Amino acid sequence: MRAVWPDQVDPADPFPEPRTTWGELWAGRRTEADAGAVGDPFAGRATLPAPAAFVPMEVDLARNTADHDPAAGASCPDLVLGPAADDADRRSLLIALALGMFFVGDGVKERPLRRWLRRDPRPPVPDRDAVRAVAQTPFAPWRITAVPRPGSLVLTDVIGLPDPGHCAVRTPGLPLGPVGPGDLLLARVVAGPAGPVAMCALGCPGPLPAAVPRWIRWLGWEDRALRAGKPPTLSGVLARRGHHLGRRILEAAWAR
Repeated sequence: MRAVWPDQVDPADPFPEPRTTWGELWAGRRTEADAGAVGDPFAGRATLPAPAAFVPMEVDLARNTADHDPAAGASCPDLVLGPAADDADRRSLLIALALGMFFVGDGVKERPLRRWLRRDPRPPVPDRDAVRAVAQTPFAPWRITAVPRPGSLVLTDVIGLPDPGHCAVRTPGLPLGPVGPGDLLLARVVAGPAGPVAMCALGCPGPLPAAVPRWIRWLGWEDRALRAGKPPTLSGVLARRGHHLGRRILEAAWAR
């Protein structure tokens, strides 16, 4: 069977599922503050991290990832950026490696984060708390609505998370070229001591793919199965598995 995008119907498939429109998928959708209904994977409530004493630098996260997963330099760009990894800029490759701190890569059994927390000597308490705060923050798509000045963006939600508003932004990776208002920023928006900081940021040309609600729902079901049925929240799923959603969004833009 030929591979097709999840929001398309393969004409060669003898048992196609009915095509569902964006409006039908998103109709009646609740935020994660509401209890989930039957068939809704997001039945839990969010537990947002307290503001971090400082926001770790991406280069430090990337270094820790490489220290605790020797294959990360080869696997993380493909796992985060998809086909855009082949021609990605250096900053995008660094961010892919930094994000690898928070997921299980190819050929390893646990996240580099867990190995880093257990190393001897153990990392200082402020460092552990700061990296945990990043780990608990969703890696999600946001719409860029304004660029007030260099190093600052106004971001709005596109999937059901709280609006970040004005954010400081670290230098983003641009695997598919420059972005601006109306485009997307894939990032972890961390509550820093001076306000929200969009870190591990990757710019992506808009618009948001129509299949995103379905992709999120699949991630929720998979997350629930892997965590022995524990009710997930949207923010929790994207904190653990947001790189999957980010890669699909980048793949869709790359294909366009």
